[in-house]
Amino acid sequence: MNNIKKKITATFLTTLMILSVFTAFVTPVGATGATPGESHNRFTPAAGVDYPVLLGQVLNLTDLNATTTVTFTGMVGAAAGHTFALPVGPAPANLTIVDTVARAMRTGIYNVTANRSIAPVGLITFRLFVDAPILTIDTRFHGTSVTSVAEGSNVTLNVTTNIAGGDRGDIILTDPIGNIHRVAPNNWTVAGHSQNALRDINMTNISAFVLNTTGLRHGTWTIQVRTVADRAQGLSASSNIVSLRIVDPAVAISATRTAIVTGERTTFTVTGVAGHNVTITTLPTGEARVIPHLNDFTTKPTAHSGSRWSSPWTAHSP
Repeated sequence: MNNIKKKITATFLTTLMILSVFTAFVTPVGATGATPGESHNRFTPAAGVDYPVLLGQVLNLTDLNATTTVTFTGMVGAAAGHTFALPVGPAPANLTIVDTVARAMRTGIYNVTANRSIAPVGLITFRLFVDAPILTIDTRFHGTSVTSVAEGSNVTLNVTTNIAGGDRGDIILTDPIGNIHRVAPNNWTVAGHSQNALRDINMTNISAFVLNTTGLRHGTWTIQVRTVADRAQGLSASSNIVSLRIVDPAVAISATRTAIVTGERTTFTVTGVAGHNVTITTLPTGEARVIPHLNDFTTKPTAHSGSRWSSPWTAHSP
């Protein structure tokens, strides 16, 4: 269903017997990725706890003994063998800043040893699980990924990410003539977001964003999601750019000839909107019948499966 326009062709003999009618449907595969989880920025580490971290973040380990250092020892994955140590800042902050990029940290598991300055005071060991950020998006119509829709359709922005829900992101929406929209058209809304501005949205809520295409300019729009470092724990990440074509919902029909010729075939092509019924009616109706087992093999034979036929004959995108 990547292409919003689908074609249905019907071939007729002089008796108006329909030899073939087909619909072509494409079902794209949606984006996949890790289950969204948590990431941490400022925290007081506890002994024996595992903390997920994303490359690109800046961590603040708080309430540590200012007279000691914090050691990082890579144990698993690409991190194995990578070690370094960082000082603890003076009171009252008593923190260690860990810039995952500046320290060239790698994906995998690090054992971290530090001295707490608050109870329980003393040497502790905890682990950092370091991963690369995941941020991919696609647009979906009735649960299926699409790259074009008819004007008037409601499209959901699907986001796959492991960036923490508390982090914030912006939706970069660009129309067919290059204008970037800072405010959502048609008062689009998103759960947990009190306004229709396309910025500073909780990453968890972005995936609930519904795009109402009613009245939008026809053509290709682009959508991207970005985090901003000061609102995402130091992480600057950008998703892929998705193109969404908005088309006229009108249905059109054409034929290979304008008059029936005895013994010759006439093919009718109907262009409609995916996900809608398209009905072909011949008059008088008693002079035509469907032969459902005949297919036009310019498309996959299985494309016919799932269509249903009545009189008049109606093709329906499953």
